[in-house]
Amino acid sequence: MSVPEHPIAAKLEAARRELLDLSLRNPLLNYRPLKSRGVEVVNELPAEIFRILVKEGKAMSFLPIDSKTALSLIEQPVTPNAPFIPTPAQTDNKLQTKETLEKLQGRLLDTYHSARMFVEEQGVNILYLVLGSLTWYETENSAEGRQAPLILVPVELERTTAREQFQMRYTGGEIGSNLSLQARLKTDFGIALPDLPEAEELDVIHYFDEVWLRVVGRKGWVINAQTISLGFFSFGKFMMYNDLDSLTWPDTAQPGQHPILNALLQEQGFREPASHIPDEAHLDEYVTPAETRQVVDADSSQTLAILDVNQGRNLVIQGPPGTGKSQTITNLIAEAIGKGKTVLFVAEKMAALEVVKRRLDKVGLGEACLELHSHKTNKKDLLRELQRTLEVGKPQLPALEGEVNLLTQIRARLNDYATAINTPVGTSNLTMYVIYGRLIQQRKKYAGVELPRLALPSLLAWSQPEFKAKEALIEEVQARLSQMGMPKKLLFWGSQRRSLLPTEQNSLQAQLVAANQAAPTLRSASEQLARLMQMTPPANRRAADQLSQISQQLQQSPDYRGINLVATVWSQKQAELRSLIAAGTAFAKIHQQYDSGLISEAWGHQVLPIRQNLLAYGEKWWRFAAGAYRKSKNELTGLTRLGLPKENRDQLALVDAILEEQRQAQILKQGQELGQAAFGRQWRGKDSDWHYLHTLLNWVVNLYQDVQTGRVPMPIFDWLAQEPDLSKLPAPSQALEAALNEQEETITALKQLLQWEDEPRFGPENTLLNLDFEKQAALLQARQSRPEELHQVVAWNILADRLQDAGLQEIINLVLNWPEA
Repeated sequence: MSVPEHPIAAKLEAARRELLDLSLRNPLLNYRPLKSRGVEVVNELPAEIFRILVKEGKAMSFLPIDSKTALSLIEQPVTPNAPFIPTPAQTDNKLQTKETLEKLQGRLLDTYHSARMFVEEQGVNILYLVLGSLTWYETENSAEGRQAPLILVPVELERTTAREQFQMRYTGGEIGSNLSLQARLKTDFGIALPDLPEAEELDVIHYFDEVWLRVVGRKGWVINAQTISLGFFSFGKFMMYNDLDSLTWPDTAQPGQHPILNALLQEQGFREPASHIPDEAHLDEYVTPAETRQVVDADSSQTLAILDVNQGRNLVIQGPPGTGKSQTITNLIAEAIGKGKTVLFVAEKMAALEVVKRRLDKVGLGEACLELHSHKTNKKDLLRELQRTLEVGKPQLPALEGEVNLLTQIRARLNDYATAINTPVGTSNLTMYVIYGRLIQQRKKYAGVELPRLALPSLLAWSQPEFKAKEALIEEVQARLSQMGMPKKLLFWGSQRRSLLPTEQNSLQAQLVAANQAAPTLRSASEQLARLMQMTPPANRRAADQLSQISQQLQQSPDYRGINLVATVWSQKQAELRSLIAAGTAFAKIHQQYDSGLISEAWGHQVLPIRQNLLAYGEKWWRFAAGAYRKSKNELTGLTRLGLPKENRDQLALVDAILEEQRQAQILKQGQELGQAAFGRQWRGKDSDWHYLHTLLNWVVNLYQDVQTGRVPMPIFDWLAQEPDLSKLPAPSQALEAALNEQEETITALKQLLQWEDEPRFGPENTLLNLDFEKQAALLQARQSRPEELHQVVAWNILADRLQDAGLQEIINLVLNWPEA
């Protein structure tokens, strides 16, 4: 039994697959020269170019079409069996093109600017020299071949002055294989292209031969060993595609196991704990000068972000330009370096990297940074940079400790002064000293009692008279609670009435009696119908309503007697049953159309040879000269009652009808056992009532679907299997429907009279109407017995309005939710 894939790993793998562009928009699969950029090289040898550029590390230039190039393009006479000898033009460091000098320089200039702009903006080189290509076709019938590069050498264009010609050099980066082509051929054709060896071991001709061995035999597929093109190819997504391959990661460090990726990919997203530092906190209490490593200025919001990162929290820092984002990043990197941590700083734009790098250089931390972008990803340059950094040594700051101590002392003096200020809070005339004293008294008075937190944001702005008035109102609430208890436990809790006149009490009592009578009537009617249908009696209105709907549905059912409703075929072979009935319907339709014109023996006759001859000769003017045609026509005539149709197409239609009837008859023969198992005595083979069986099938399938969705209980099949008399259903079903309507009318009228809201009493998931019968009966009976208790809720509602008007909503919440109130 296979272990199910972790959902996070599955999402990550799905996102990874989206990185691999296998459409024909991808130039790695369907390369076409650009209009104004890139250069097509002619009459050169990829192996020689690879030797000069990569292995020897030399620069190469481009030649316009001139006499030398033109002459080199002329096909030289070849002596049979003579060894191939490259021409001098194919072994020098000049690449031949078909472009004029002016056009060549224009294309090179556009290519140079585009490549440079991409490096400057995104820090990635996308300029490659293509060596060799594969002409491939999407299908054997495709008319257009697609060109896919085979070897891609990362290069750069350079020149010393604007008047100098461009030269092309190998950047030292990784020689690229065509990952898109590998994936497309693997997916569409099952062809596994060979992996590209390391640059030191790569034999270009041998690699072309290896590719050819994998695709040989494909119609039209060709290895273009002379293809050499300078163009743009982006490998960024493919690098991510490879990096996210779970097979390249240890089992204990899979990407999908990383907490950040988990939070990013799961539905609930990031759930970071709140910072232990409030937004308005005095940050000096959380920052120790000896431990902080800020190297550039930081305001309070930036410092708070740095402290949150030091706690290990994940966060987003955002803001318009000039708000200090790069300063904050600089400080974060400095903090991490000071703690001996490794930091990876990634940015979409090269400019963002350069801004932070300049700041780090300015404060002397640039030596700790290893740049991994553009040309700086060259392996040799990378190793040299690592060696140079290791040789720098550890920086020495002998005076740092004394400066930190002085800063700590000065800061402490300032904070002590601020703390000592005794300023009244708002308009209350109370200082913080007095406030803390009163809090201490309250804690002593209520020691051992878990006091709730009381959030009154406007408390600090209250004047002394306002405080007294609100205190008096709260004392009135306390007195009311001592009389009636918690409002939520009141009998009529949920009523929104603010008054109850004596003239309304009689109407209320009458409506309570009506509702109290309707509830048991509904329960009795539902139990009666449930007993008849051998089902569990409903426990509430929802279940009773569902029972009523089931009863009404069964009253519309076709005559299902004789079929096995509990047979497994109904749940497991619905598609096969539909196909079987479709075949029977088609079979009957053919007979209905053609029985009057064909003898009964025609249906079993072998007519395929007749069809072949009618098709071969029927439209020929000389058809009567063909003996096979005459024989077939005479044979077909013998199968008809009234003679053959005149037109050949009508004769073919007659033969096709016989063939189709034979096919459908074979389907019915093969489905005989299935039809018998499902439809029982209603199944009569070819003579079945196909319209009726189709109606039966839809009815049973819909019934099974209702069972799967929970609308109909499964035991209904056991009852139906007994073939009960469904004519007994209408009377109890109508009684139940009437009881449902009566209960809804009385409860609705009662709720309107009480101005009732269900949620305060029953929560968002239930209502008075749908309450379980037992609980509903008990509640209605209690209200009918003690209607005077409605006055308690009316009194509380009035008091709650006064609290709301006084801005004391928090007191209302406390009264409703704190048992000790």
